[in-house]
Amino acid sequence: ANPSCLTPEVTTASSASRKTCPASGDLLQKHEESLSSLSRQLAASEQWAGRVNETLSAIQETLARLVPPTAPAVPAPPPVPSASLSVGSVRDPAPPALVPFTGELGRCGGFLIQVSLLFQRYPQAFSNDAVKISHVIGALRDRALDWAESYLALHPVETVTYVQFVRDFKAVFHHPLRSDEAARQLHGLRQGGRSVAEFSIDFRVKAAETGWGEDALRGSALPPSPVCSSELAPE
Repeated sequence: ANPSCLTPEVTTASSASRKTCPASGDLLQKHEESLSSLSRQLAASEQWAGRVNETLSAIQETLARLVPPTAPAVPAPPPVPSASLSVGSVRDPAPPALVPFTGELGRCGGFLIQVSLLFQRYPQAFSNDAVKISHVIGALRDRALDWAESYLALHPVETVTYVQFVRDFKAVFHHPLRSDEAARQLHGLRQGGRSVAEFSIDFRVKAAETGWGEDALRGSALPPSPVCSSELAPE
C-alpha cells in the first residue's frame, strides 16, 4: 500500500507502539537485576549457614572430648518391704503345744487356763472357732479323746461354737470341789514324807479351793501352813 494513503489514525498508533517498547525493555532489565541480587543474597545465606554448621560441629566435638560418656543406667533393686509396714512381715513363731489332757479329774480347770492363755497370745493363729476346737482336741488323750470322738460324731466341728464346746467339755470333766469338801480335804492334809515345798503347794491349792482368806486359815483348827509356820517361827 502506498504510505501516503495511510490514514492518520494508523500513523498515530504506530508512533505510540514505538514509544512503549523502550519502557518494556527497561522493566525486564530491572527484573533481571532483582533476580541476580536475590541469587547473590541466597548464595551468601547458604555460605553463612555452612559456616554456622561447621562451628556447631566443632563445639560438639569439643564437648565430647571434655565430658566422659555416661554409663548405662542400672535398674534399681526392688524395694525391701519395711518391717514397720506390716506386723505380719516377720512371721510369728508357731504356737507351743498344749500339755496333753487325759480326762483326769481335777485337771480340767488348769488345762482350760493354758488353752485360754494360748489363744490370747496367738490370736492370728486361732482366728475362728473351728481352729480353736481342733487345737484343743489335738491335745486330748485317753478318756478325753474318746469323749471328743463321740462328741464330734454328733456335733461336727463346723457346726458348733467354741463357747458351746467348752461348756460341754466342762460338763464332763470339770468338777471343782465344793468349799466344804475342800475344807474337809484341807483338814486331813499331812506332810508325811514330802518336802516342805511340796506340802506347801498342796496346802495352798486346797486353801484356794475353800475360798477362805488368810485370816480364816490362821484362825481355823487346821494344821499350820508351812508358809504360815515359817512366818510365825521365832527368830
